[in-house]
Amino acid sequence: MSLILQKSLILATMLLAVSIAALVAEWRLERRDREALVTDAQFVALADGTRIRTERQGDDQPGPTVVFLSGLTGTVESWRFVQREVARFAPAFAYDRAGTGFSGGGGGPRDAVAIAAELDEVLTVAKVRPPYVLAAHSIAGLYARVYASQHPDKVAGLVLVDPLTEDEWSSVSPQSSGADQDYMFRSVPRKAVLGYLGLLRLKAWVKGSEIVDRRLASVSYRGDHWRTSGREAEAVFQSFDEARAAPFPPGARVGILSAGMPRTGDIAIVQALHEELAKAAGGGGLHAVDPDADHSELLDLPEHSLQVSAFIRRVLESPAAH
Repeated sequence: MSLILQKSLILATMLLAVSIAALVAEWRLERRDREALVTDAQFVALADGTRIRTERQGDDQPGPTVVFLSGLTGTVESWRFVQREVARFAPAFAYDRAGTGFSGGGGGPRDAVAIAAELDEVLTVAKVRPPYVLAAHSIAGLYARVYASQHPDKVAGLVLVDPLTEDEWSSVSPQSSGADQDYMFRSVPRKAVLGYLGLLRLKAWVKGSEIVDRRLASVSYRGDHWRTSGREAEAVFQSFDEARAAPFPPGARVGILSAGMPRTGDIAIVQALHEELAKAAGGGGLHAVDPDADHSELLDLPEHSLQVSAFIRRVLESPAAH
C-alpha cells in the first residue's frame, strides 16, 4: 500500500470518527433541549406513534378556534406574538408539523394533501373541536386551502398571511422566483447536513446567536427540522397542483394579508395575485396590505404581529361569504 493511500485512509477514518462524534453530541444536545424546553403535556400521539408538539392558549375564549400553520422551516414559535394576542379573543392552537420543530416523524409524504390529512388527525387527537379558522403563513397557505376544501364542514374561515400561491413563480421575475427556489431547494437541505453535524449550533456559539427565544434557537439547530422542511420544499409543485384544485368552502370567511416590502414590481405582482385569490372566495374575501412589513417581519416583529392578529379578528367578525 502506498504512503499516499495510507494517509488518505487515515484521514478518512479520522473524518468519519469526528463526524460520528459530532452526530452523537448533537443528538444528546437536542435531547437535552427537548427535555428542558417542552413538556410531555404539550405532545399528542398520532396513530402511527408520531409525537406532535402543540401549544394551546385562550381555551376559555369563545370559538371558533384559530389554528396556526407555519411556513417552510417555521414552528410554533413563529406565531408566538400573534398567538398571544389572538388568545385574548379566541381559542388559539398551534403545532409543529411532523419532523419539524420539536415534533417527531416526518418520514411520509410532505405534499399539501398529506399535510392536510396529518392536520386533521392532530386536531382530532388533541380534541380541538371545530369549526376552525385556519391562519397560515407562506407555503402553509397551500396546506390550509387543501384542508378547507377537504373539510368544508369543519372550516369557518381562512386567514392567509403573505401566502405562496401556485402562480407566483410563473408571474414574478426570474430573479425573484430563483431566489426563493435557491433557498428552498439548496439552502434548506444544506442546513440539514450542517444541523446533523452540530455545525449550526457551533456557528451560533462562535458568532453569537441573534435568536433570543431559546426554543426557536434550539429548533434552528436540528437536522431533522431542516431535512423535513426540505422534503416539503421538494413537494411544492405537487402542492401547487393540489391547491389549484381546491376551491374555498362555500360560506367560509377568507382574508389575505400581503407584505408591503420591499416595494418592487414583483411585490406588486404578488399582491395582485393575493387580491385575485381573495376574490375567488366570493363576497367573503378580504384583502389587505401591511405596507411596512416584509414576508418574515409580519410574524417576527411584535409591531407587525399586532397587525396580523387584528386582521385575524377582522376576518372572524366579518360576515360569511354568500
